[in-house]
This record gives sequence, C-alpha cells and structure tokens, in this order.
Amino acid sequence: MDLERNALPFKVGQLVEVKSFLHGYRGAWFRCKIMNIRSTKAGIAYSLEYIDFPDEMLTVCAEIRLTKLYQKATKLGEKHLMVRPWFPPVYRESNLPDVDTIVDVAVVANELWKVGDLVDWWYADCYWTGRLTKVLENEKFQVICYLFH
Repeated sequence: MDLERNALPFKVGQLVEVKSFLHGYRGAWFRCKIMNIRSTKAGIAYSLEYIDFPDEMLTVCAEIRLTKLYQKATKLGEKHLMVRPWFPPVYRESNLPDVDTIVDVAVVANELWKVGDLVDWWYADCYWTGRLTKVLENEKFQVICYLFH
C-alpha cells in the first residue's frame, strides 16, 4: 500500500491522542507522539510513544506501541476510532489572550457548563470522556464516564 497516495490523517512527529482497550483504562485517551507510520495487512499502523509515562519508557527502553486508526475491542465488536488529534488549547472568554498570539486552532469556552454537556477531563494521566450530570459549587461538577463494553 502506498502511504503517500492514501490521504493519511496524521504525520510522523505529530502529537495525537490514542484510545486504550486495556482493563482499567478502557475508553481513556492518552497523549502520544507518532514515531512511525507503516502499512500492514490489516491497514495503516501507527508506532506511538506515550508522552505522560516517561518513567515507563525509560524502563522499557523507549517503549513504542503499535495501533491502527480503527480497531475492534473484541473480534465480534464494532470498530472504534483509536487515534484522534491532540486536543487544542482551551481559553475562557473572560481570560482570552490577544487573538493575534493564537497561532493554531483553539477552543473558547463561554464558562457556562450545563447538565448534558459532553466533556473530556484529565485524570490519572489520561483523558476520560463523559457527560456532565450535575453542576456543583465552586466550579465542581459531577460527570458520568462513558466506558464501552
């Protein structure tokens, strides 16, 4: 398969997020750097270096994982998107920097979170996807996590 001809959504060196099927982290998204892209019988495969686990990488000799853009959790399951772009920086409307200093894609939040909003939150060195179920006091929220089975 000619990797150049196929419109690949990512490039070597790009920072991305990768979903896990590992027990305890199922559905979580980890920050990674693409080290290599290659063609396999099953499709395009990405070699990845996990950014938030430097100690593990040193003990496993710069461990690099292999994943595909779409993968099944089980043989009979549906395919899941496994690689997505790195989440852009988020700014609050009340604390927005000079727009001339923003050089890439950015998210501007209007500071009004409401029940039903979809969220990604940072916990245990990865992102978890869920839905806001309750707005509490002091900018705290209750969220239900979406884990697929």
